[in-house]
Amino acid sequence: YTMLIVVENGYQTAIMSPTEILSEQHFLNIHKFLEQLGLRTALLTSSVKGKEREEILTQLSNGEINIIVGTHALI
Repeated sequence: YTMLIVVENGYQTAIMSPTEILSEQHFLNIHKFLEQLGLRTALLTSSVKGKEREEILTQLSNGEINIIVGTHALI
């Protein structure tokens, strides 16, 4: 719920998990909940490549993504 306070105040948040599987699980749960609130989420792991990765990074830098979930690929 702290993430929601951060987003309500105009900032973005990130959740970093040690494995892709855990990141995917977190993303699916968070996405289901936050989508209903009109918030944008994304998943970024080392498996995300090419155009999809570029789009996520562009949307993240433009502030279009409120909460991003991923592995060390976030760094």
